[in-house]
Amino acid sequence: AGPLRLESVSRKAPPKLDGVLSEWHARSPAKETLSGSTGGLSLDVAVQASEETLFIAAEIGDAKLTRSSKHARNEDHVTVTLAFPSGRGALAAYEIGLWPGTPGSSPGAVKWTAGPNAGQKVAGAKLVENDVNGGVALEASIPWSAFPEAQTTRVGLRAAFRYHDGDGSRVTGVLATGPGSVDRPGELAALPLPA
Repeated sequence: AGPLRLESVSRKAPPKLDGVLSEWHARSPAKETLSGSTGGLSLDVAVQASEETLFIAAEIGDAKLTRSSKHARNEDHVTVTLAFPSGRGALAAYEIGLWPGTPGSSPGAVKWTAGPNAGQKVAGAKLVENDVNGGVALEASIPWSAFPEAQTTRVGLRAAFRYHDGDGSRVTGVLATGPGSVDRPGELAALPLPA
């Protein structure tokens, strides 16, 4: 485990999207409290990519998960903020939320959380969760085509992951891998690629 990094998908063992993270590389922990109380919470993430797809794995440690089929902002979810170089030092940033579903009851969701498409599902994205002792593991796939800049640029990326701990009426704490946001993409940490 260490800083965030974007690994290439192994052709021999690509992610299966089954909620079991055994084929993933070591996860990067979220250690920064951005707001509220995050005692007893944890978030560990990993990122992989193929030519067509961005894959995300997350392990959430939270003994009391709040989730429903509404996938509301005040429920437990993970956000990923991803920024692409867009010329002359500018960055184009996007934020997507990953809401784990309730196994056997309601599916999870992958939705835009910022920008003109906020609240809408990300076309072609998938999410699978798996309840584990003391929390939930999830895997998601997002097509690169969701990001216009990804058609020509996949280097110089920046990213941050956050776990939003909600109780259904408000977010009580936010745990992150680092600073930065859609509004402050220059503060996002680098998301290095393999050589």
